[in-house]
Amino acid sequence: MHPGHRREPPSRRGAKAATARAGGPRAIHLPPDRRGERPTGPARRGPKAARRRSRDAVDLLPLRFEDVGRAYGRTWALRGIDLEVRRGTVVGLWGPNGAGKTTMLRIAAGLEVPSHGCCTWAGDPRRLVDPRARGGLGWMAHGTHLYPWLSAEENLALLVRLRRSLGLASADPRAALERVGLEKRATEPVRTFSRGMAQRLSFARVLVGRPQLVLLDEPMTALDASGRRLVTAAIHGLVEEGAAVLLSSHDPEVHASLADRVVCLEQGRVRARVDRAPEASFAARLSDALGTAEAPVRGLG
Repeated sequence: MHPGHRREPPSRRGAKAATARAGGPRAIHLPPDRRGERPTGPARRGPKAARRRSRDAVDLLPLRFEDVGRAYGRTWALRGIDLEVRRGTVVGLWGPNGAGKTTMLRIAAGLEVPSHGCCTWAGDPRRLVDPRARGGLGWMAHGTHLYPWLSAEENLALLVRLRRSLGLASADPRAALERVGLEKRATEPVRTFSRGMAQRLSFARVLVGRPQLVLLDEPMTALDASGRRLVTAAIHGLVEEGAAVLLSSHDPEVHASLADRVVCLEQGRVRARVDRAPEASFAARLSDALGTAEAPVRGLG
């Protein structure tokens, strides 16, 4: 060793050797056209960028069932289902328990796979598993699936953050709470909510997603008259914005007030279809198909 050379401590020599083996110190390289700029994630992009992303969303419509069947073991929950749900329309599913309504909704949401036939979004079955396409889906299950220890606004803010992480735009959570009449309870924990209030919050979560395709399983569960009016008005608002809605309900009044077409299911098969047009005879035709007294049309009584 040269007399003037200072020996480095073993720990420093080891660190240098490790760096050399790794190919030198790492550097963060931005794309050429972004050098010198501050990296900007979705959280730092403004509302204009959010609108651009929403315009680039993958189209989901129409929703189409083609000869769909679903079997659980030897039991067929659905058989030979053909149905199309187009933009700006509401299709209602009616039938007794076990008729196949929830199974149809779960297949439409991509949560179950048909045993026969196919279900497509915009003619492409692959879109049901495409994360970008799924960002345009609004799904409301029979249960609320909320976080009870978070407040109403925190539940919605969490959804906004999750969507932002995927580059998906969202509606204003405060506006969604106002549309379901919960703006004054926004900071209260969900565990203090009644079942009807939780149901309204669950629907507000659908609104935050700015959906193209809306799937609702018994959306009026536990709602009082005021809550039903609010949710009904919000569904009409979604349709006016161009969304397609497929919903299930045991209540003939829900179908009378919302549906452009009602599909009556029995033991997994389509027993009848009732179109709203012509409007004047819709209530009578619907009551005949459902076997019920006439429900008030476009109103909840």
